[in-house]
Amino acid sequence: MRFIIKHKRVKIAQDIDENILVLDLKVLISQKMGLEPDAFQLISGIENSPIVLTETSTIRSFSLSEGSIIEINVLNEEKKVTRRGNRIRSYIESLGLDENLPSRDSNPLQVAIEACKRNSLKELARIIEIFEQTNPGEPDLMNQCHGSLWTPLHYACNYGNSEIVAYLISRKVNVNRVTLDEWTPLQLACYIQHISCVRELLSYTNLQINKMTRFRGAGLHLACEAGNSEIVSLLLENGAMVTLSDPINDTPFDKTNNDEILKMLAIAVGAEELKKSKNTLPENKYATVWIISNISIHGRSVFIHLDPQNQHLARYTNEAEYIKKSETEFTIRLRDIQNVFYEENKATKEYFFVVETSFSSDRYYCKDQRSANDWLLALKNAANYYMMQSSSNTSKPLEKVEIKKVNEEEENHTVITNSPVAEVAEIINFDSFNLLDELGRGSFGIVYKVEKKNTKEIFAMKCLSKIALKRQRQLKYAISECKIMKILKHPFVLTMHYAFQTAQSLYMILEMCPNGDLLGLIEKYTKVSEDVVSFYVAETILALEYLHSLDIVYRDLKPANILIDSEGHAKLADFGLAKEDIKNTPAMTLAGSPAYLPPEIVDSKGASPASDIYSLGVMVYELLTGNLPYYNQDIELLFNSIKKDKINFPKYLSNEAKDLITSLMQKKASKRPGISQIKKFPFFKKIDWDELPKRNLRPPELI
Repeated sequence: MRFIIKHKRVKIAQDIDENILVLDLKVLISQKMGLEPDAFQLISGIENSPIVLTETSTIRSFSLSEGSIIEINVLNEEKKVTRRGNRIRSYIESLGLDENLPSRDSNPLQVAIEACKRNSLKELARIIEIFEQTNPGEPDLMNQCHGSLWTPLHYACNYGNSEIVAYLISRKVNVNRVTLDEWTPLQLACYIQHISCVRELLSYTNLQINKMTRFRGAGLHLACEAGNSEIVSLLLENGAMVTLSDPINDTPFDKTNNDEILKMLAIAVGAEELKKSKNTLPENKYATVWIISNISIHGRSVFIHLDPQNQHLARYTNEAEYIKKSETEFTIRLRDIQNVFYEENKATKEYFFVVETSFSSDRYYCKDQRSANDWLLALKNAANYYMMQSSSNTSKPLEKVEIKKVNEEEENHTVITNSPVAEVAEIINFDSFNLLDELGRGSFGIVYKVEKKNTKEIFAMKCLSKIALKRQRQLKYAISECKIMKILKHPFVLTMHYAFQTAQSLYMILEMCPNGDLLGLIEKYTKVSEDVVSFYVAETILALEYLHSLDIVYRDLKPANILIDSEGHAKLADFGLAKEDIKNTPAMTLAGSPAYLPPEIVDSKGASPASDIYSLGVMVYELLTGNLPYYNQDIELLFNSIKKDKINFPKYLSNEAKDLITSLMQKKASKRPGISQIKKFPFFKKIDWDELPKRNLRPPELI
């Protein structure tokens, strides 16, 4: 077959045997060009993306067409450290991807990629948090990719940064994604021999260890080709298949002459054949589950059917449509599933399984943990069965899947009540309420006093404009607030009774708190007495303790967000900035009211429960004095004071109050007391901590 060999401006037509190894072709070219074989690479474009022709592969394995251009890329001798290191650098550059550090205004994906290259975990976490705050509703940044389909995980594996790999895996990124030039993260780590990255990838249960691509074998083929016995051993221990043939019909045996590796492969063959003989067709599985969307509060009911024999997972709008054999809403082939994982919300005891392909990501909710895990296991078993029965698992182009459009923005709140006769479902929407009065207006909507028609109960209805929220990129946070409030049940946390939405508006039906908020006390009295402050701060402390026990950081503690209910008790409200799962996904952004921010957030070191403790100290100071401990209209001067200045106390404050505030507002988060320690401060000597959560303590008289 004739190809065009190109070097700079020179092009030479050359007849080349398709079965020749790339290394042998380089030797032939070196004789004509006067170049050493290890001083250049051969690059060709496949589907408009340049790829390096690997030395141990044949030309045929790259599926090049007649007349394809093979370009000579001369390596920079000054930058050359090792042959492999040189290949990596030029290869990344050959994809057209910038190697230089971008500015802060650059594309966030590129900034994240640079953090992956430099192994800067702190910087990466900060970038992710900023992206989530400024791009609500967008797909996870860590699952995004360049036009070449390289994700941050591919770069981390390419550069051997195992700490970043571990972090990305903890975020449940797609570990099996294939790039345009046909690399999975595991293939990269095995090919470049980054054993620490291989270990991290193998620790993830959803890794498809035997996944091959159009041009390359599985990780085991590449590790054998590289002669790395340690990686080969790791792969075999974790279920790598020895009998799979790669795209040029080679098994791992054909890729190596290393006696140690050949011995390991021979031992593994027997175990693999025994496993194949016991591999039986998994059973069909079907059930009604709920599919959860980022733009919905409650999700919607669907019927799904796992059919291992026909090798697909089908989704129907309901069971009746399945029984009638109607058209599916969505169908996924087993071979297209790249990731399946389990999630749970410990606070609400909700359990999920997530199914990802290169074109979709679906999150399903089950009624119990066992059901979610059963689906997870069934999907994995079906995928493994498909893999074991396939003599070759090379990737094929994904078929375009048509998905029925389902309006998820029209959503009522359905309440199920148990009766002796049957289950009765009550549909809650705007027509369920009478509007009584307007309580207030804000940037995104209006709050009304409403009456529920059938029970005559009084609530506050928060009506938010989705158009205004989308314009300010706040819709995701409003829905997130609904989802968080839905799970919270505590005597000193504002109760959300219902939530629903239309295409135009988002509605939250909240507990009515007719006595204002703690900011109103400051405005009325200027300085609030220590007895009153100790009572309301004590109730706020219990609310924070509850949130922290659920791994939620509040991040916006201030007097305006502490409401006073009809009985005079505190109610923590407004969860728009609250952050869940803080242990696994640290909150790194500058979120909250500036004067209440602790030094670690000002320094972009991330929020933690200790950050709420600091803000509590600011609130205590403000309630007792009518002023903020640090304030300046110049934000830089304000932040400098927060980080460096001492607190100035007025003389009339008691020593107990000063001691509490000083302790809560320690500059170092690690030095601030925990909730259990705070309760022991003399400032709370009149508080009975056993009776307080029962609401048995009489609230202060507020005239």
